[in-house]
Amino acid sequence: MCGIAGIVSKAAYGQIVPQLKSAIARLAHRGPDGEGLWQAESSPASGPNSIKVALAHRRLAIIDLHASADQPMHAHGLTCVFNGEIYNYLEIKAELEALGYAFQTASDTEVLMAAYRHWGADCLARFNGMWAFAIYDANAQTLFCARDRFGVKPFYQVEMADGGWAFASEIPALLALLPTKPPVNQSILADYLVLGLEEHTDDTFYEGITKLPAGHHLTINLRNGAHSLARWYAPKPANGISSLSTIERERLFEETLQASIALRLRADVQVGTCLSGGLDSSTITALAAPLYSAKAGAPFLAVTAGSSDPVNDETAFAALVASHTQARHLVTRPTEGDFRAALDEVIRAQAEPFGSPSVYMQHFVFKAARAQGCPVMLDGQGGDETLLGYERYLPTYLRGLAWWKIPGAWRALSRRTRLNWRQVMAYHVYFTNPGVRMSHQKRRWDFLKPELLEQVSGQGFATLEALASAQGNPLRLQTLELTQTQLPHLLRYEDRSSMTHAIESRLPFLDYR
Repeated sequence: MCGIAGIVSKAAYGQIVPQLKSAIARLAHRGPDGEGLWQAESSPASGPNSIKVALAHRRLAIIDLHASADQPMHAHGLTCVFNGEIYNYLEIKAELEALGYAFQTASDTEVLMAAYRHWGADCLARFNGMWAFAIYDANAQTLFCARDRFGVKPFYQVEMADGGWAFASEIPALLALLPTKPPVNQSILADYLVLGLEEHTDDTFYEGITKLPAGHHLTINLRNGAHSLARWYAPKPANGISSLSTIERERLFEETLQASIALRLRADVQVGTCLSGGLDSSTITALAAPLYSAKAGAPFLAVTAGSSDPVNDETAFAALVASHTQARHLVTRPTEGDFRAALDEVIRAQAEPFGSPSVYMQHFVFKAARAQGCPVMLDGQGGDETLLGYERYLPTYLRGLAWWKIPGAWRALSRRTRLNWRQVMAYHVYFTNPGVRMSHQKRRWDFLKPELLEQVSGQGFATLEALASAQGNPLRLQTLELTQTQLPHLLRYEDRSSMTHAIESRLPFLDYR
């Protein structure tokens, strides 16, 4: 897990390299274990207007701690900067060795590079992991950039004033490359303030700074500067699931989750977990603790942030799980003073507005893990999206039942959730009518300037319409949650909260299987 940045430009290296040094310096927190910067050698035929490439990296050493695994890495005729982990790199490495490839390091970065050399863009479908990377191919004169299936790892990009193009793991690194700070993106701001939407488009709160979409790859032809963007992954139903019984489905899910956790325990450093006391993190802890302890010969670290409000405090549940799994349980209890002191740091780390105070609790959990010398933490993000855990799924569930089953289902839901039947009905009306939702939000925020209320983007309203039309189809609703309306902003929170403390956060529920 690291920080990456790069520039593609016709400007001289004497201009590019200082710019890139300034950018990568703003990513130092993402990689305290090493720094590297590399520029492509200009060919003899290249003139002052030739396209040049420079890549930079900050390293957080997790797999293969030796200097030979530093980046930018040069192997198999390629140069790469990589942020993330390929969890199944050992299996892919064995396959490539059988094909005749030899490896000089024990890193997953070199496996990624050899896989790209052999399979090209098709290598992405073979990877189980999280990533944002750029690979320079001198022979093909291309820069190939890719992002993982769900966008766990960030990849921001911007067109520079001199006509060049740049990318980085975080927005502040790109701001270091621009002559002036870009203006706020008014449509994104309005979508956030009025509709409560974040990360629902590829735009950011900064005009002109965008994201490489999750599940996409980008190829830049360095001969002519052409950019080619392609989608390589989209969630889709697994084949054969409908023919399985409920028990068979449960067994398959458990086996897959166990396999996901086992892969995400691979590291050459200590691994722990964020344990909130909720179902997602408790399940991960229960499955991971015995696997880790058997391999490492030491207790599994579980870190919990305790609330000062007894109504919201779940440390008792977390303690039960830790006791059951014999995990080493650390509870951090931030005070009001701690929150005040961390306010500026958390806002700077996120770099864009965020919509949940839970970000602060994440901050203190990862801070405590780093203090314990544990640079890898498992976390439960993706659990609610994978298992339809949000209460807004209840109207969708009810709509799929025969009418005579609805009263009994309603009674059951009133016993098993926090919603009564009136609230379920209100959820149904609210989430199935984008006009009602828009009107409610505008009334709620009527203190905002009218011109801001009118700047809600077409994409913002289209997102509400897509959510409304998906209410009768759980699969469509789940796909929207995974790709556009819910998971993307949680992943942004997760990445910035963890990486500001140089922590690699791994998410077993987001194994693509």
